[in-house]
Amino acid sequence: IFYKDLNKTSSYIKRIILNSLYKIIIIQDDIDIPAMYSPDSNFFTDIIFIKKDMDVEEKRIIIAHELGHIIINRILKENSSFAIDWNIINEENFSNLFMYYILYDKSCFYSDEEYLSNFIRNSALDFKSSYEDILNKYS
Repeated sequence: IFYKDLNKTSSYIKRIILNSLYKIIIIQDDIDIPAMYSPDSNFFTDIIFIKKDMDVEEKRIIIAHELGHIIINRILKENSSFAIDWNIINEENFSNLFMYYILYDKSCFYSDEEYLSNFIRNSALDFKSSYEDILNKYS
């Protein structure tokens, strides 16, 4: 769910949002940092605040990274069947890995070993560099 202005959202859309089992709400705002993830007091809602004046590509990168944090906190940390030692895993790097995966074109991702190898060597570094550039630009 992406809000430009919650007050201008139709009542029909608001009813859909309120009746959804789980919600991730993205709100553009005048914040001092590129983005922040905030679990709402409602267990089935997470909010991502993003800086309003970023361009679309920057927003996609930042939102993908924040979705990584939501996956970590809502699925991996809350589910005891995942044997993950969070004392040795860097959550920021894990969120970046999630960001790389969801933003990368997967049409050849699994079918071409060389393509996958090039992704690991080159494209992941490009996404990481883009993410760091955004942080530096807006922080």
